[in-house]
Amino acid sequence: NVRVMAVPGASAAIAALSIAGIPTDRFTFEGFVPARGAARRSALEELRHEPRTMVFYEAARRLADTLAEMATAFGESRDAAVVSEITKTYEATVRGTLAELERRFRATPALGEITIIIAGAPDTSSIAGADAGSVTVNVGEALEVLREAGLGLKQASAAIARLTGMRRREVYQNALKSRSDDSSDD
Repeated sequence: NVRVMAVPGASAAIAALSIAGIPTDRFTFEGFVPARGAARRSALEELRHEPRTMVFYEAARRLADTLAEMATAFGESRDAAVVSEITKTYEATVRGTLAELERRFRATPALGEITIIIAGAPDTSSIAGADAGSVTVNVGEALEVLREAGLGLKQASAAIARLTGMRRREVYQNALKSRSDDSSDD
């Protein structure tokens, strides 16, 4: 029960990151997400598989809606922290999952300047199935099996994307990179 506060500095993003309790070894500053629904959803969807911790700014009046859209894009169970009024008298840090934070700020709206810190996506080299760990898909091995079964790389990538929730293009590009890495070892 020790209160942790940020030391005032030049950047609210860095100060919030220092007290959020989320990994800080690698992070990306994303600034404000677009205010409009479709543009905001698209911007967040592009970050769905970002492995680094993400730092966002948001207006207090849009916080609950933005957290709801982040929960949709990144998954409700993604760890996050909302820091408001950093280095000011009424500084507050609330930690939880995106779903928990959305409910909290829907019930009690935030005030002041808001910084949102979100944990990066889990490693996608093996992804748990829909039953919370009942099935694990190793992307590299799955690609190999599907290719041996006669599917082309594009078809195999599409099948794995459907199974894992990854983007087909991401699976395809990783497969091409893996191929070139393998051939350079020879």
